[in-house]
Amino acid sequence: MRRTAVIFAERATTSTLIEFKDALSSTLLSVLDSWNVDFKTYRYQVKNIPPGESKLMCSITFSHHDKKTVLIKNNVCMVTTATLNDKSSSLLSNGCCGDTPEPIDAILSTKLSNIWSQRQSIKGEAGETFQTTDLIVRAINLFSSTGFKGLLIEITSNEDATEEEFAEKLVSLQSLLKDIEVKDMRISDERLYFSGNDYICDLAHQYVRVLNF
Repeated sequence: MRRTAVIFAERATTSTLIEFKDALSSTLLSVLDSWNVDFKTYRYQVKNIPPGESKLMCSITFSHHDKKTVLIKNNVCMVTTATLNDKSSSLLSNGCCGDTPEPIDAILSTKLSNIWSQRQSIKGEAGETFQTTDLIVRAINLFSSTGFKGLLIEITSNEDATEEEFAEKLVSLQSLLKDIEVKDMRISDERLYFSGNDYICDLAHQYVRVLNF
């Protein structure tokens, strides 16, 4: 089972990513493709909602996970994609949709703007991907409209890693970050759906846990 975790260091600097890469060098096998992430928070504008229901919904678009966008609200996950699949291709041939599926964020910002208002936008571009002996570790600097937000690290295990093995690797990475003076880290390895193996929903949930503040 593939396992994931996310670490966010708000008090990092833009150069912390380079220091982190140097600290990983002893276990680094290769540097893989760069990646981007787009994290948005939307607020539900309808006044009357059931008690206990959150007005916030988060959208996370991953360039490095098949360009999927994940929506999460009240711990319910929906995965969308802007890539044509077999079903959308058949709709295209029947004239039922355009040649480019519209991203869900564009739909929320235009057609559903009377229901959902964008509250926050955080982006990371040109992130680095490191293949170590046991993990794929991705690091990226995040920015909002007000400037630098912090360093985010995304960790993915091998398919056959046990929960205990992954927990040990996560502790090792935390120690490595402390060695380069990274403090006040927010960490999440929580799983959203324990009965399934949909790691992309777990990963999006972890992003929400460390970034939704």
